[in-house]
Amino acid sequence: MYDIDYETFTFYKKYRRVQIQDRVEPLLVDHWIVYIEPKESSLMNAIIKTQFKESSNSLRHLKRFLKTEKDDRDWLKVLLCACDQYSQEELESILFGPLKRTWIEKVRVPLNKPFDKELNAEWSAKYWPIVWKGNPMIQELNESYKQFCEQKVQDYLRLISDLSKTSKDLPVVTIFVDPSTDRIMAQKFDMRSSSDIMKHSIMNCIDEIAKNELQRRQAHPDPSSPTNYLCLNYHVYTTHEPIQKELEL
Repeated sequence: MYDIDYETFTFYKKYRRVQIQDRVEPLLVDHWIVYIEPKESSLMNAIIKTQFKESSNSLRHLKRFLKTEKDDRDWLKVLLCACDQYSQEELESILFGPLKRTWIEKVRVPLNKPFDKELNAEWSAKYWPIVWKGNPMIQELNESYKQFCEQKVQDYLRLISDLSKTSKDLPVVTIFVDPSTDRIMAQKFDMRSSSDIMKHSIMNCIDEIAKNELQRRQAHPDPSSPTNYLCLNYHVYTTHEPIQKELEL
């Protein structure tokens, strides 16, 4: 049994998951779709596995195939990938040969998931059908709880507290941790001044991680080399959270 208060998003009655809003707006991104004949669905699945593997995770919450009618015929609309992954000409080269030449179109689909069934139905009707598997916030809380180690959290909190006492200026310190490896990815003090108010310790950590990632990509220029999203799923420990106004400047 999980020690989670689902109303307040709290673990063990003292660690609260910050949830910015209960009702989210759709994060809409342009994607390509193609029309195929229903009998080509197996072939299309094979093409998706080989040519559109990268889009599988980001589109997992969306239906890949959608039945429709066009020119008094039954068709399947197939969700392929984001428009910035391939040009239309590249798609035509990939698809039309194995498949009969049809139409490629752009649609806007939500990359984020709605938090309730009513909103799920609304977005599905307005944009693209979404697979409802329950409240994603509850699922994320359960997954976070399984990976949560209170002892590690206490150790990192103790570390930033000790580091803050060594600062010659403001006692503000932040560390970014990759929980998958338990590795500290950045550790920075606050360096704000009247001439540069953006040097909060959190911003300094992000800057260091960005520079390290740039060096990694320059050292491995192969296009097939993975390009990580900065700070994706990292844990942030800080003695002082910046106010919203600072983040917006």
